[in-house]
Amino acid sequence: MGTDKEKIHKLQVNLSRNAVKELEELRDRVDASSKSEVIKSSLKLYSFITSEKYKDKDLKILIKDSKGNTREIII
Repeated sequence: MGTDKEKIHKLQVNLSRNAVKELEELRDRVDASSKSEVIKSSLKLYSFITSEKYKDKDLKILIKDSKGNTREIII
């Protein structure tokens, strides 16, 4: 994620039980080492998406299942 020389800041976040459950399920699904890792990865993805949208680019997510069916999500 970062270098050892980066200063670490602690952040306290209030989340609903459902949000915590979703975060834990996502951590388990992606085999992340911590909830913090999931949040950091999510922030990177969100930052990328918003920066590309700011550049007025069209963004699409293509999802392909095991049968080869493709679904497109436009952001």
